[in-house]
Amino acid sequence: MLVIQLELQLLEAKLAPSLMAMADRAIVGLMILYAGVIGASCLLAALILFLHRWMEWWQCFAIAGVVTIVCALALYAGINGSSGSTETKKS
Repeated sequence: MLVIQLELQLLEAKLAPSLMAMADRAIVGLMILYAGVIGASCLLAALILFLHRWMEWWQCFAIAGVVTIVCALALYAGINGSSGSTETKKS
């Protein structure tokens, strides 16, 4: 019984700092994500306002929407391509 209690205390002592570090990394990752979304929104608004000098508003929004979707698809393909290559290296 004493051995089991000691093992549980050892597990708790090692698990708690690991969970705290993981939570800290998740919070930092979310902060970076939110900052990126806000920055991308500002750049998108700037692009729309810049294009409006030469075009109507609907054309500016259409161009900005297409550019955003293409960038998102490229990012998605890049993430899937990099995760697939790491999975093949592990096995």
